[in-house]
Amino acid sequence: MHKALGLVSWLDCLVFVGFLIPQLVIDPHAGIVKVISWLFTAIPYFVFTLPSLIFHDHILLFKNERPEFVNDSTFFQELVIRLVKYSFANLPSNIGRVFFKGEVVMPFYKFRLLRHGILPGSVPSWNPKEIDQDGARGLWVKTFEDSEPDVVLYYIHGMYH
Repeated sequence: MHKALGLVSWLDCLVFVGFLIPQLVIDPHAGIVKVISWLFTAIPYFVFTLPSLIFHDHILLFKNERPEFVNDSTFFQELVIRLVKYSFANLPSNIGRVFFKGEVVMPFYKFRLLRHGILPGSVPSWNPKEIDQDGARGLWVKTFEDSEPDVVLYYIHGMYH
């Protein structure tokens, strides 16, 4: 039995961003110009809205009035939750899809395994294979090469404009 991966840390986030940035730059549907222009539109949220939400929930509200996730999470977890919620609501799909690309997720997952002392090849279900069947792209994870996949994750990114 393999040990579970621990909580995501600041280091994990930095490494993820390290894998993400090159893909954002080279992805034909995202590109550096679109990413930078979106970041400029997000500045008010990062500079004003996010800090004011955190201040409001932690200082102005009584503990029993706070959203449940605020009471149950660390500051880091709360920050990640708020950023992910904002991103899913406001990040264009042509940029957001890059966050889930195999070129970003797979190296990040391998890093997380290695950081926890687990060799990717030693994980029984570690046999991912990118597939493209009739235009449906995704990831198959099999325990054994000759078996049916244990997990099939299809990439759903929406239409490109």
